[in-house]
Amino acid sequence: MDGARTINPNIDKYRAAPSFCRPSRGVARCGIWGKTMCENKETEMLLRLMRAALHRNFEMPIPWETGCDAEKLDVLIRRQSLVMMVYPVIARQSGDGWESLRKGMKDFFARETHRSITQEYEIGWLLDEMEASGIDCLPMKGWVIRNYYPDPLMRSMTDFDVLLREVEHDKMLAWMKTRGYNRVKMVRQYDDEYEKPPYMYVELHWHLFYEGGEVEQQQERTVWQEDDREPGTAHRYRLREEDLYIHCMSHFYKHFTSSGVGIRFLADIYLLQKQLKMDRSYVEAMFAQMKILGFARRLEQVALSCFEGQAMDEQTKLIVDYLTEAGVHGSLELNEALYTVKKGEGAYGLNRLCTFWQRCFPDLTFMQAGYPRLNRQPWLMPFYWGIRIFRIVFLQNERVRAMARYQTKKEYDRLKEIYDAAGIDEK
Repeated sequence: MDGARTINPNIDKYRAAPSFCRPSRGVARCGIWGKTMCENKETEMLLRLMRAALHRNFEMPIPWETGCDAEKLDVLIRRQSLVMMVYPVIARQSGDGWESLRKGMKDFFARETHRSITQEYEIGWLLDEMEASGIDCLPMKGWVIRNYYPDPLMRSMTDFDVLLREVEHDKMLAWMKTRGYNRVKMVRQYDDEYEKPPYMYVELHWHLFYEGGEVEQQQERTVWQEDDREPGTAHRYRLREEDLYIHCMSHFYKHFTSSGVGIRFLADIYLLQKQLKMDRSYVEAMFAQMKILGFARRLEQVALSCFEGQAMDEQTKLIVDYLTEAGVHGSLELNEALYTVKKGEGAYGLNRLCTFWQRCFPDLTFMQAGYPRLNRQPWLMPFYWGIRIFRIVFLQNERVRAMARYQTKKEYDRLKEIYDAAGIDEK
């Protein structure tokens, strides 16, 4: 697998269009999710479209489901960032429902195509510049996973993630500025984030995993091996296939348990498990050490059910509902509700109290990201805790309202049921 730039050889089937703004990472719920999947015709149609696209059956006729609302299906596809994947199938369908959907999505598809092609060239240029500057780098996430799709352009990207080796923050800040990028966020222990309008958002990572436990540190020690250089390069690396899959699954788990996640992540897992030649015993041993083995096995089975048309049990339907209820990166509502499931020892009341406490008094690492002065004077932490509490109560009262609205016992019980269905041990 070549991690370098990949340009679609069949580009003539796409249309270029004017610029299109970078999509928002956080989206609210769609408003159609009061029904379960077996009642939701839009979800059923989306799965059929995804199956056809992932199996290259672009010409396959798909009957329009009675009761399916074209407008709601359009919203679902866009919020899941699946326009690039399913529109080539939609464009080949016939009938009134399909015609309405096609007309509403045609221009959006053209703009997304233009954005994706521009990203391809810009990322390819950035990687070439890093190679010329002697910067050891390892492209990650969407830029790599897209190469396992029938056409790389089918897998849209919000941003470009790249792991760097032993490069100082200030040096990279100057390097990125000379190439037209402005830093918009710095999490010194994990990543720096840069933006270059209208399409580019780049995350420069300093670690492979967001939370660096003993197992994650063990994984990071496998990176930067001489055998893992991209052919023909001196400074560009790639993950071994097993480590690529482990990283993708752990990233899926992180989103699943933090702010919610879309069904596109499930498509990533499906394509990787089908195409990667992995040492399965090693992969499962690492999953077990990371305490995500149950989750990994369950979601792999869900992927087979969704994208190979296998029968779905009630637990699978529950997971699919969860993956389609918000956007590709979840929602504010889920983020707030999931806090009560993640924190504490299991009881709803204690979890909610722990959530409020941690939000008011986060650890030093978290505080340094928002208050850089703490990197030099950590003893000022109590003072900045006070500033943080003032901001939460008086300047970010929408967050307080969100906590009251979404951190309910009813939502806690619903998410606990989803966790159990997904093989997640509550923590």
